[in-house]
Amino acid sequence: MGAFLMSSMQRTVHAFAPRNVFPLVNQVLRLPAPSSSSPSSSLPPSLWSSVPFLRQRALLIKRQMSKREQQQQQQQGGISRREFLEWIQKIPKWILQIPILLLLAGEVYSRSEEPFVDSSKIQFDYPTNNNDVQHLTILFHGAGGPDENVKALMTALEKRNTNHHHVVLVDWSVYSKDLLKASFTGQAIGRFVAKTILSSVKKKKSTTPLETLHVVGISVGAFGADATLTYLRQHWSSSSNDNQRQSSPPPIPRLQETLLDPFCLRGVLDGRYGQRQYGKAADYAQDFYNTDDPVVSTNDALPHCICTNVTPIRPPEIFGHDWPLVYVSKHVEVLDYVPLEKQLPRGTITVLHNDDEMKQSKQQPSETISR
Repeated sequence: MGAFLMSSMQRTVHAFAPRNVFPLVNQVLRLPAPSSSSPSSSLPPSLWSSVPFLRQRALLIKRQMSKREQQQQQQQGGISRREFLEWIQKIPKWILQIPILLLLAGEVYSRSEEPFVDSSKIQFDYPTNNNDVQHLTILFHGAGGPDENVKALMTALEKRNTNHHHVVLVDWSVYSKDLLKASFTGQAIGRFVAKTILSSVKKKKSTTPLETLHVVGISVGAFGADATLTYLRQHWSSSSNDNQRQSSPPPIPRLQETLLDPFCLRGVLDGRYGQRQYGKAADYAQDFYNTDDPVVSTNDALPHCICTNVTPIRPPEIFGHDWPLVYVSKHVEVLDYVPLEKQLPRGTITVLHNDDEMKQSKQQPSETISR
């Protein structure tokens, strides 16, 4: 019987790969050693004499299999898990702490300039004749400053200007060049813009209130745009005209937010900031985004916004991160204030699938997902 089991085990070794042999070998190794004083009831008496021999052969096979795997790993240029763990244990602990220290240093650096933002370096030309301002659109450019695409959007918006509708560009080029600091400095600049608006509201002598306020954030400019609305939402009730003691404060305007491929990573460590915060302070928030560009933290939809994925209709010659801005520049009507009866639920995702002209792609979204 022992010879039969041994021959069966040898046939299995030759028939299967090493990974399939180990279960059989381990099963044999788990057989109890024979004892004359306490024979095991789990084995027939006829097999007791074969158990020592089988255990010896199983140990030999297991060693051979281990050597064979090691040889295969060496031929493939890899190392075993055990060798890897031994190698890790030899590394000094202070070296393993370097990545953590670098991340913390980067986070401290990204926050370092926020308290020291100089408003004199920011160009924000708020309308001087603010008594006539009923509808205000504020644009925050992306990293580096206003490029040709931003200028094209401003030109398209300015063509729609009226006596009561004004468009203003916040030029924060000095601070937007440092990408690590741009998120926190952008938020500081957004708060500065909000304070300027509140100050203007207090001084406004006209009985015509500001009805709508629309902020547009491009890429990293989303931090400034969102911070503007957040600050206004929190502090509007404390503002009023010069006669605030005798009259109630003016009503808060309808707040709309449009983000164009927004950058969502704040600092170094908060990679999901945009998903958590963008759009929460707005009455209506929309996000136009591209999904196949290499710019980190810009390829996902935002839960608090009505999202439009324009990736499928992007011309191949246009860089993906620039495409939402270019698309909106050609369809500037999407920046009009959306009335309540036409507003979609937050989290709605529209994917544009149309290879025809862009006007048709705006009119015929092929897929709408409400989550």
